[in-house]
Amino acid sequence: MLENERIEKIREALNLNKKSFAEVLGYSTPQSYTNYINRNRSVSIKMLRALTAYNDEINIHWILTGKGEMFINPDGNSRNSSTDNIELLKKEIQHLNEKLKDKEEIIRLMKNQS
Repeated sequence: MLENERIEKIREALNLNKKSFAEVLGYSTPQSYTNYINRNRSVSIKMLRALTAYNDEINIHWILTGKGEMFINPDGNSRNSSTDNIELLKKEIQHLNEKLKDKEEIIRLMKNQS
């Protein structure tokens, strides 16, 4: 697989249409991106910078050599880790709220016994 084919695989993995991906890469039109893909040109430093600015989990080594995984974090989306962290925090807050309610109920029962 050539570099330009790996770039297209990244676009597909990120679920971006050609217009959106062209914007990510700094192309003025989707046709400019399509021309790049069809010409089998080497990837530029500017393109690599644009890709990692968009998603820092993209594996540059994979783009250049085809070795390793497409993403440093194989789930493909660094935003998922933030989302996962938020979900974990929400669950922790819910758990703490439940513990707080239990403690408040114990305090209420103890007051009623007095």
